[in-house]
Amino acid sequence: MKKIIIGMLLVLQGSIGISYATGCDYPNIDGVKWYHISDEKRAIYLEVYNIAAEKIKAEVESQKLQKGQWGIILDIDETTLDNSLNEYENYKTYEFNEDEYNKAKGVSLPGAKMLVNLVHNLGGYVSFVTNRNGEAKGRVEATVKNLKQEGIYFDQVIFANGEEKVAHNKNPRFKAIETGKYLDDIILTNKLPAHEVIAYFGDNIQDFPNMTQDNMRKVDDDGYSMFGKKYFMFPNPTYGSWQ
Repeated sequence: MKKIIIGMLLVLQGSIGISYATGCDYPNIDGVKWYHISDEKRAIYLEVYNIAAEKIKAEVESQKLQKGQWGIILDIDETTLDNSLNEYENYKTYEFNEDEYNKAKGVSLPGAKMLVNLVHNLGGYVSFVTNRNGEAKGRVEATVKNLKQEGIYFDQVIFANGEEKVAHNKNPRFKAIETGKYLDDIILTNKLPAHEVIAYFGDNIQDFPNMTQDNMRKVDDDGYSMFGKKYFMFPNPTYGSWQ
């Protein structure tokens, strides 16, 4: 009987350990750690940005694109700026707080500065489309300051106009960049003339035109054919629309 009780206690202890590691009260600890310190993450970002640079140069040359005719669109968080430090250092007590973006200082991700500078030097526009809430007090100013402090070149930054799901739909903002027609409710640093977008960058499937978790699960591999050519995806095992 004593052995049975000990065995049951060991099983219970194991169950508690598993609950601690995977429970919803704590963030994805291994994912956060991998994202913040792994050499693999650094290699992937440099790999993707280097490949994208070659693809962009080839596209500009083949289409004979002139200054002001074209540009690229990037996400900010975990695509251009790394905001994992606060979560990594405080993973046991961490709770997502959008207001922290006004205080935290994101760090430029490997290859990001090289890529936007290349596009600028080639004559392209650099647009950031972020789901940071532009209606939050100080959010626009804090974001612009952070990008400039990290030496990230940009021509415009377009924010979400709220926190709800519909506000996080980037497609209307993508269309505005391509057409040069900006709706009154779009929150942005400045407007650019219409131009062709030849590359998109993000860490979420929804950072790319007309893509969601649901609709992309229904397509075969051919539906992802633009990735590595016009669409460039970065890893983010810490949070996303997949949750």
